Amino acid sequence: MNDTAVPPPSIVFEVSGHRLALPSGMIVRVLPLPRLDRLPASPPVIAGLFRYGGALVPVLHLDRLLGLAAGRPGLYRPLLLCRRGGGMVAYLCDRVIGLATPGDLSPLPRPDGAAPLSFNRCVTARFEHEGAMSLMLDPSRLLTAAEDQSLDAHRRIAEERAAAWAKGDEP
Repeated sequence: MNDTAVPPPSIVFEVSGHRLALPSGMIVRVLPLPRLDRLPASPPVIAGLFRYGGALVPVLHLDRLLGLAAGRPGLYRPLLLCRRGGGMVAYLCDRVIGLATPGDLSPLPRPDGAAPLSFNRCVTARFEHEGAMSLMLDPSRLLTAAEDQSLDAHRRIAEERAAAWAKGDEP
């Protein structure tokens, strides 16, 4: 990486046995898993939706998004509530390890000159934290433009359904 670039502080977490990291500036909060509402016909990557400060927030299975083996099941998995465009999205992970200030980011190794193993090209670099290798995710690569639009459509449908139920018997 560029010797003059200082890596941002990052939140290190685990998904499917892999230590991953996201820049801490994009993470609003780490939350316990709330009760999630699920829309019929949602793709499997969408775990559900919940309300946070009045906004409806989609929750994504980070393991499925990255093409990894299923994360550990359970009710006690944390969410990384993140800024996304003009709204928020939450990523379901297995556990949060903590805050890291990477000293040096290293490029990913390229086995036999091929493209590096990068979890759908979302991993941009690696760094050591507490004696283990952590992989830095690029937040802008987590969703394609089509996935982003689909996620917004699911959120809008959920908002419309909630509004219809809130009206009750009003004409």
